[in-house]
Amino acid sequence: MPQREITFISGGELLAGEVWLPVGSSPHPAVLLIGGTMSDTRDGDPVASLYGKAPRHGMFRVTAERLAQAGLASLRWDKRGVGASTGPPRDTHSDVWTDVEDAEQALLTLSQVPEVDATRIAVLGESAGGYFLCFLAQRTNLPAAYVLQAALYTSIPKMIEFNYQRVVDYAARGPAEAKWIEAVAPRVYRAGQHWRAYIAAAAQGVDVYEVETPDGPFRAELRRLKQELAYPPAEQFRYIQKPTLVIQGHQDLNVPPSDCYQIVAALRAAGNQAVTLEVIPGADHSMQQAAPDEETRLRERISMESFKRPYVEVFFTALTGWLTKQLSGI
Repeated sequence: MPQREITFISGGELLAGEVWLPVGSSPHPAVLLIGGTMSDTRDGDPVASLYGKAPRHGMFRVTAERLAQAGLASLRWDKRGVGASTGPPRDTHSDVWTDVEDAEQALLTLSQVPEVDATRIAVLGESAGGYFLCFLAQRTNLPAAYVLQAALYTSIPKMIEFNYQRVVDYAARGPAEAKWIEAVAPRVYRAGQHWRAYIAAAAQGVDVYEVETPDGPFRAELRRLKQELAYPPAEQFRYIQKPTLVIQGHQDLNVPPSDCYQIVAALRAAGNQAVTLEVIPGADHSMQQAAPDEETRLRERISMESFKRPYVEVFFTALTGWLTKQLSGI
């Protein structure tokens, strides 16, 4: 399948990505892929400066390949300061509004690709990418459809508790568990010990939370958290007024799986009745096959070893089926 490097300007930075095209005559329907908090590279992988040495899973690369096989073009890109894109480091400059601005410029870039039908573009937001997608929908009427993949409805403080408190609780089981946590997830463990304090600091308008600990200084940049607290995810779905697929892994340990039902209700309450819900059995947050038992799922989520698991094929079938049906009838 044809692949093309592409660059575009956003906020004075040069962002780099790839357009994948299906085989066959054009123009093609297309999908813009917006990554979430841990999907920093064009392939959907986290960067080491933020999350340590997490295994690469290449979720967006695999998704782009499956989309092309189904006759759908796609665009994905390296976020600011990541990979081939210019910009300051994300660990100190992560910002909701620049991410939304970049997504808008990526959408315009995709619409101008000669082989793409600009009237048949869908936008997929994965995890926090679904949050960015909501603001994008407020800014532009260009997309014909939206996909919310493992998106968050729960408040940001509850999401942070959902992700970090279990790490602290696991370490509290005993010395062996604490030693393991220190070895595989030291950054998350530190954040887990301070999440209540730095949320409170952000709510008070503090830009940086810093504290001395027996293990050394702990520092958290709060700019993005302040933005997220000011604009709760649950209040943003009203901007999406185009056909929407809400797709969620049943074994998600990043976002509460039940959030998908609240998202559907919020969309419909705001007047969007063209909503489809797909819950993927056995899939985790990245739509990879979750371990069969709860203890292994928890340990693999904490260590990110879950990124090594195979993808759930039902996810790609549901995604490409809905997109093909939705974009072919326009």
